[in-house]
Amino acid sequence: MLYFNTHFFLYVLIFIWSFLPYKVSGQTKTSDILGDNHNIAIPFQYVQGFIIVDVLVNYIFPMKFIVDTGAEHTIILDRTFADILQIPLDKEIKVVGSDVSREILAWVVRGIPFQFMEGGKTNHDFIILNEDVMDLGSITGIKIDGILGSEFLKNFIVEINFKKSVLFLYTPQKNIKKWDKYQSLPMIIHSNKPYLNSFVNVKGEESKELLFLLDTGASLSLLVHTETDSLHLFPKHMIKGVLGRGLGGDVLGYSGKISQFVIGKDTFENVVSSFQALDSIYQVEETIIRDGIIGNFILDQFHLVFHFPENKLLFKRNSKKKIKFRYDKSGLIIYAFGPKLNQYYIHHVLECSPAHEAGLMSGDIIKKVGLWPTRYYTLDTIHRMLTNENKVVKMEVQRKNKKISTKIKLRDLYDS
Repeated sequence: MLYFNTHFFLYVLIFIWSFLPYKVSGQTKTSDILGDNHNIAIPFQYVQGFIIVDVLVNYIFPMKFIVDTGAEHTIILDRTFADILQIPLDKEIKVVGSDVSREILAWVVRGIPFQFMEGGKTNHDFIILNEDVMDLGSITGIKIDGILGSEFLKNFIVEINFKKSVLFLYTPQKNIKKWDKYQSLPMIIHSNKPYLNSFVNVKGEESKELLFLLDTGASLSLLVHTETDSLHLFPKHMIKGVLGRGLGGDVLGYSGKISQFVIGKDTFENVVSSFQALDSIYQVEETIIRDGIIGNFILDQFHLVFHFPENKLLFKRNSKKKIKFRYDKSGLIIYAFGPKLNQYYIHHVLECSPAHEAGLMSGDIIKKVGLWPTRYYTLDTIHRMLTNENKVVKMEVQRKNKKISTKIKLRDLYDS
């Protein structure tokens, strides 16, 4: 799906800031979780650039987890679950965001029954946050209960079919003949997370080989960190805005179009990318200084196989057609709210954007888009409507007790 939820992108980065005396998660028995066939096919929803799977926790709790190779641990986002079931909290730790501006309490819980809706079950260790500070439902429009990290995924060969919205898990010994025809690149595995060397040409001059985190939990195409020597050049036209959300709130940075991004034999041109300063404290915690992140709006162009046992990425393009990336042309960041997450408000308006010129403001509640009330739309659908250049979109919003009708003429902000 060639869709960016905003041109500022939304991604989640959290990591554990605690010197644990033992591993957070124990060994996962693949024969249990995969069932008798030693593999499992897991359907997923691909919404707002996130891979969302249904799981069953403690035999009775259906939950939705984001599949996130960029997060090391498996996390439940709210301790209410543990309180209801009276699950003992084993080890208190601290969790801190990528912005290092806030830390919250979290606990390790041991041996909780865990399974997908298909296949068998296993016992797995989780980190449970004291409170759902991420509120990922406002970003996706779907209630998100947890994050399935790479510490769990590393036990398998992980195949992701974006065209059919199916994720496959295989035992480490599995070999499928069609994979022999896929491109293959070596992955660097650090803290269970996969990294890949790829080439970036920022301004059409010299290409640089950089180290990227392969991050299925990032709803973006490409993010590059600005404190590396190889990224002293920036695109000609940059936009400052919200890149994502950390524990301390919005994470700020810049976005702009780069000339080329090359992965294996495939080249992507004019990729709208994010630029963010990598905090020195995060670098120390990460211990491996990456140059950026490859997110799902690049990854979803491929049929992917994360071959963790052999430390390699296998991939094949879904289409040979030239990619025309879709991204926001309005200057709006819109969040969902309400019990059913089917109400929407404007979280941020970019200055000098079409939305700003139309008089829209942060905090406005969106009542209609086009002719229809917003209850007939998903958050994903609304964002798609704001990606077509030169289109005029009618919008009605409520500001306090006043209803305001306006029109937004969409345009490419990076060509302004």
